[in-house]
Amino acid sequence: MNWDIRRPQDFDTIARFVKGGDVRESVLVSADLGQHRAWLAEYAEMGFAEIHLHQVGRRQLSFIETFGQQVLPSLKGIT
Repeated sequence: MNWDIRRPQDFDTIARFVKGGDVRESVLVSADLGQHRAWLAEYAEMGFAEIHLHQVGRRQLSFIETFGQQVLPSLKGIT
């Protein structure tokens, strides 16, 4: 759908029909840092060379600082 909408307001209209469960079928969503550590460790152990993280909220700096301090260090050495 993203590619078919013409205006930002159209995205808001479409989003009214999306439920949390719909999102969770496509992406990993959690406020639990331990859960993120587990997911990332699992992918790292699978051998992924790169794992891209995406935070959709407005507090990007907080996300970067929190993951940099509390999540990413636990992944060092996992191959």
